[in-house]
Amino acid sequence: MLQQDFITIQLPKNELVIMPTSVLTRLHQYRQLKFWHKEKGGIFLGRYRGQYIEVTDVTLPQHDDICGRFFFNRCSSLHQQTAYQQWQNSNSEITYVGEWHTHPEQFSTPSTQDITEWQSKLSGSFESMLLCIVGQSTDWFGCFQDGVISKETSSSLTSCPQNYQL
Repeated sequence: MLQQDFITIQLPKNELVIMPTSVLTRLHQYRQLKFWHKEKGGIFLGRYRGQYIEVTDVTLPQHDDICGRFFFNRCSSLHQQTAYQQWQNSNSEITYVGEWHTHPEQFSTPSTQDITEWQSKLSGSFESMLLCIVGQSTDWFGCFQDGVISKETSSSLTSCPQNYQL
């Protein structure tokens, strides 16, 4: 098996997100570094394994998505189709585990619109949902659980978390 680097993100309630750095690199391709760059986004795919949320893939922005400098609306059915295909191909193991989008700011934070949309979209979720806003310099990670949005408590780069079997 190839050695792969991961970012680990500590969430409130003692949950840990494990994400290959290759996934984060794909998100960073959409950073809004120029004034004409529009917000982009997609969904996180992965599996729940006890206290871990393992991110395995993301959907990338699609032509049908609606976006502008300060807004993003995921409209393309390809996000859902990709999630469904991965769910089928993994015997119902890989599923939708969260949302990501970009912001045109150095140090990203959720806007009032982000919070309202997450509360509306994710209110029926039984599991914690990973949230990410890709900023120009730093990324904001958080989770939605039991109707509450919480910011991550720490993140770090590692080869593989201790006591974790891929």
